[in-house]
Amino acid sequence: MASIVHNNHFVGFAEEDNRERDLVLGSYMSAVSNLETVVRLTFRKLSGIDGDKSNIIFDRIGAKEQNEIIGEFIASDKSISEEFSGIAKNLDLCAKHRNEIVHATWGVIDGLVARFWSGLTEEHFEHIVAETDKGNSLRGRHIFTLEQIGKAKAECDDAAILIGSLLERSVKTGIDQRINRLAEQVAKSRGVPLDEFLAQHASNDSRK
Repeated sequence: MASIVHNNHFVGFAEEDNRERDLVLGSYMSAVSNLETVVRLTFRKLSGIDGDKSNIIFDRIGAKEQNEIIGEFIASDKSISEEFSGIAKNLDLCAKHRNEIVHATWGVIDGLVARFWSGLTEEHFEHIVAETDKGNSLRGRHIFTLEQIGKAKAECDDAAILIGSLLERSVKTGIDQRINRLAEQVAKSRGVPLDEFLAQHASNDSRK
C-alpha cells in the first residue's frame, strides 16, 4: 500500500533536510520565471503594443488566453502557426504543473520528498492510494517528487527555447506583413496598384 505523509505549515522538515528540496524548487521557479518572461516578450512583440499597455493586458488574462492571442497574431503564417499549436500544448502543461507545484506544501510519498498540491482532498488521497496499489502511479498529477519537479523544469526550459526560436521568425514575418499592409494603404491613397507603387519607388531609390 502507498504510504503518504502530508506536512502542513505547522509541521516542517528539519532545517538540515531542506537544502536539496529548496534547490530543486528554486531551480524550477527560475525556469518558470524565464518561460513566463519569454511568453510575455512574445506577446508584446507580436501585438505591437507598447510595454505598459501590453503588461496591463497580459497580466489580466490566463495562460490559455495568452496562448490563444499569440496564436491569432501568427495565424496568417501557416507554417509558424502549426508549429505554435504544438508549442501551445507544452505551454498549457507547464502552466498546469506550475500552479500545482507552486501552490503546494511539502510532504512524503513512499519515502520520497514531494510537493502536494494544496487543492488535494481526502477523495484525491484515497484515489492515489488505490491507483498506486494497482501499479498506476499518479505522481506528476497533484503530487510531484523532486525528480518530477526536475522534469517539469526541463519542460519549461524546452518550451522557452521553442517559443524564443519561433519569436525570432514570427516577428520578422509580422514586420514584413505590417510593412506590406502599410504599402498597400499608401499605394491605394495614390491611386496606383501596389506592384507599380513599389517598382516606382525602388527605381527612385536606385537613382539616389
